Amino acid sequence: LERRSKLPAWRKQDLIVDLISSNDVVLITGETGSGKSTQVVQFLLDDLVKKSDFSKTKIICTQPRRISAIGLAERVADERCVNCGEEVGYVIRGVNKTKSTTRIRFMTTGILVRVLQGDKSFLKNSIVVIDEVHERSIDTDLIVILLKNLMGKIPGLKIVLMSATVNVDVFKNFFSSLKTCHIEGRTFPIQDYFLDDVLKALDFKIKREKIDFDSIDDEDDKALEDASYLRPTADSKFFRSGQINYDLLTETAFHVDKRLKSERNDGSIIIFLPGVGEINRCCDRLRSSDSSKSWVILPLHSALTPDDQKRVFNKYANKRKIVVSTNIAETSITID
Repeated sequence: LERRSKLPAWRKQDLIVDLISSNDVVLITGETGSGKSTQVVQFLLDDLVKKSDFSKTKIICTQPRRISAIGLAERVADERCVNCGEEVGYVIRGVNKTKSTTRIRFMTTGILVRVLQGDKSFLKNSIVVIDEVHERSIDTDLIVILLKNLMGKIPGLKIVLMSATVNVDVFKNFFSSLKTCHIEGRTFPIQDYFLDDVLKALDFKIKREKIDFDSIDDEDDKALEDASYLRPTADSKFFRSGQINYDLLTETAFHVDKRLKSERNDGSIIIFLPGVGEINRCCDRLRSSDSSKSWVILPLHSALTPDDQKRVFNKYANKRKIVVSTNIAETSITID
């Protein structure tokens, strides 16, 4: 409770519960770090328990990605001191970690689409929370349209839309009776380092393919080194072409790791890359580094199995976690 009470969403608990209790459709906007994804469903469950609703009403929360559904379910279960799969669980393609007594179900948008195409009686006495509604996918848009058509036809159905950034007027025009609530976010100090800064800090060099030995004094070691290596700049042709230098990524990870150690900081490092091939190549290069014994290197992308994806949430004693990910890690998950 102490950790939850520090989140900005905690201060809006009564307002959120009252809005959802007295309205069929509510839009909650909240900045990054506000705690809306983990806390709103818990506020609703706590309110149901206060009203002696111990089994009647279900809470369903959709996520655009498997990793988000799994991560949020396990985090909420941890905060409520229960095992994931009991009071709180998740449903993703091929995995149903819920029971008939589960009150909060996290699921991917694709699963809810299947539900809406089948037996809609499952949604009776349900609060359906659609998280990350600003990610305009086919599934999310279809869910919003289908749920609007079901309003008033299914007893006890309530709709909650949640988003980090969204044009409120778009949804007000779509849902005439929409009520809104905004949760302020938390900000943390961030220091931006650009490519020029990184190249300079690392004194990054690339070995030349061709060396003109005729113009070098054999006894001048510095001149020989300067002629053998090239120090690229941020506007060099290589970087402007969009290519990835994996040596630079490895050296940067080592540099950050060294700095964090000097600050006695056990935080994790995350590297964003565009695809699975780039992630695998980067992970291989990091594992071949001399410092890899003190690192736990974890790829994260949608092609991994749920069990492999869940490894990024684990804690590893006396080792630094380096997560190499696609944009799958940009929203809805918290990596300690």
